[in-house]
Amino acid sequence: MTGSHGMCPHTTRYNLIMIGGPVVLDTNVLVAAAFRPTGNAAWIIQRIRSGELRMVWHRETRAETRAVIEKIPPIHWSDFAGLYRREDEWTQPMDLDGLACIADPSDRKFAALAKASGAVVISQDDHLLSCRNRLPLDVLRPGELVGLWKSGDWGHKP
Repeated sequence: MTGSHGMCPHTTRYNLIMIGGPVVLDTNVLVAAAFRPTGNAAWIIQRIRSGELRMVWHRETRAETRAVIEKIPPIHWSDFAGLYRREDEWTQPMDLDGLACIADPSDRKFAALAKASGAVVISQDDHLLSCRNRLPLDVLRPGELVGLWKSGDWGHKP
């Protein structure tokens, strides 16, 4: 792993995003994309659909995301099911060590997946964002990822 967490950049990991991923999407990113089809979250979803970004997932993160989406009537799971490509499934164990600062235990599985797979978490969740400088992984807001992508400035963490 290149660099350290917190204020120092992970240039290598960010450069990997530029060539197709991997990213882990928190559930709130999919929900935001459904409600704002021209927003940053929807932009990210479009990049995953086109293959420009790779979304890594685990059966536990997929199950949680599906359960939440199915509770929001205007959103349909079928709109997002295709994002979960079999070849991008992470089937290895996930380690929750170093993630105790994330107040919501259900958010820890997304962070654990990113930590295990070397991906960057994309989230709008305060539980993840409030302690991202203390995590052994990177967490970006959708707008931060879009800004980095469009500027090409992968050497500096937002």
